[in-house]
Amino acid sequence: MNMRMNLLPKDERPLKQSQVRWEFLLGLAALLVLGAVLTLTWVEATRVKALATVHEDALAREAALIRQVQAVNALREEIKALESQEEVFKNILSPQDEALLALAELTAHGTSDLWIEGVIWENGQVSLAGYTRELTSLTGFLNFLAERCDEVDLRYTQPVTSGSGPSAAFHRFLVDVKGVKAHAAAEFGER
Repeated sequence: MNMRMNLLPKDERPLKQSQVRWEFLLGLAALLVLGAVLTLTWVEATRVKALATVHEDALAREAALIRQVQAVNALREEIKALESQEEVFKNILSPQDEALLALAELTAHGTSDLWIEGVIWENGQVSLAGYTRELTSLTGFLNFLAERCDEVDLRYTQPVTSGSGPSAAFHRFLVDVKGVKAHAAAEFGER
């Protein structure tokens, strides 16, 4: 009989074909875990890079929006200043009363031998001072004013003579006018 004896220690003996050493399995498992960790690290690094890009874009957009908000606020302040300036100009340039709007029409009467030498506008009332050669011209002027105003008040007439003869006589007058009618102001506004 033949007997074979293997004198090699058990750890160093060759394995059967169906056996695998545990160290190999442990190394293979460690290699697979290392591969999985590297793959997941790469995937997460890519995701972090993409999120960092999105974050940088968001910060850039936020900075742009902040600049736009500041520009809009500056424009609003400028608009407020211009509106207040416009109100000042409106108060200075635009009349506050219809009587002032129709002032040119009231003085452009077309009556001969009658001259307006002074106009006073105060609190919605117009006072017209002037002189005429004929009292009939003054009557025609008063009728002209009565058609365009609610109230016409002849405050005084005073004869003034200069030189000799009846042709040198003049009459000074003062007329108060209140409540200029809307059509007089509208006609003036259309011109």
